[in-house]
Amino acid sequence: ALCSGSNTRGTVGYIQSHPAEHNIIADESVIPVDYREDDDAIWADYYDKLIHFVEEECAKRGLEYTIRTTIDLRPAHCHPQLIKIMEEEAASLEIPHTQMVSYPCHDSVNFERIMPMGMIFLRSSNGGLSHCPQEYTTPEDMEAGTNLLLNTILKLSETENLD
Repeated sequence: ALCSGSNTRGTVGYIQSHPAEHNIIADESVIPVDYREDDDAIWADYYDKLIHFVEEECAKRGLEYTIRTTIDLRPAHCHPQLIKIMEEEAASLEIPHTQMVSYPCHDSVNFERIMPMGMIFLRSSNGGLSHCPQEYTTPEDMEAGTNLLLNTILKLSETENLD
């Protein structure tokens, strides 16, 4: 059985079958699986379990399969010292804040591979909608986020280096 961490997120965005006709058993199906997990060990274990599951189920049914990895999107982690600085600066600015895990892919995934990375998210004041025309962030939240970014950069400019 496939088991994952409590934070694992998975998506099968589509299933493409051939022929795509009702009442005809497909001779080929493509099923893309995308999953996100913030714990490195769980992420790797889940991948191994997913592959094992496919192998077992196909063997039971006499099916052939091909697995093709298109994106190796292992977890990216914000730098702990950078997070600490951002939290301290948010507190000094009296900006309410919390830490969160972001599962969507951001440019920071690639940055994290080469340099310390952290992210500042601003709330959407329109029911949490994001990445759509209805997304809205208040000018006050924009100002707070900009000030947090500025203060973080200023604090980093005084820091020798991040461990």
